Amino acid sequence: GPVTQVVILAALHGEALDGMNLTALAKRFQVSAMSLSRTLDELETLGVAKPHTVGRQRQIQWALRDRDLWKAVETRLQSPIRKIRTVRGVLLDRDAPLTGESALARFTMLAEPRFPQRAIAATRWKQVQENFDLQVGFGFDDRDRIEVETWSYDPRVFARDAVVDRLSLHLSMRHNPDERVAEAAQQLLEPFGW
Repeated sequence: GPVTQVVILAALHGEALDGMNLTALAKRFQVSAMSLSRTLDELETLGVAKPHTVGRQRQIQWALRDRDLWKAVETRLQSPIRKIRTVRGVLLDRDAPLTGESALARFTMLAEPRFPQRAIAATRWKQVQENFDLQVGFGFDDRDRIEVETWSYDPRVFARDAVVDRLSLHLSMRHNPDERVAEAAQQLLEPFGW
């Protein structure tokens, strides 16, 4: 599920999660403790985490790390994109980090697209649409046009400098039919050494 993927991505980004209990994890990822209980079950079933309890508190304890963790889960991780909408309007960096080719252009030699591509959590779409008066459609001038990806989790969780994280971007672009884009998506993994 999306929460499990977020926890795995956090570990792959080097966050120190070992020994954190469900309450602390729920606070970090802004989800319910029940969701994290299911996530720990999924991680144990996948064999990437081992059961660990201190008193009555379940804690996360990774069985695999870095390259080994990536190899174990790579094929199971999914693109975070649920839907892509073309809209007219303006979104602020703090509300919707760059994604897609806009983000790839920041990390690789790929050129900027004609109009910006931004990401928000699918659960925030209606609120963002109303707050920023976004008009959905295709007949817009490129100056006012934005492509908005709604994600299964909040892209702001790992975003830095108003750009989505490399791993989520890789997952969203790795199967792109444009070979240039797919190759640029593969380059996103180079800093990790995998």
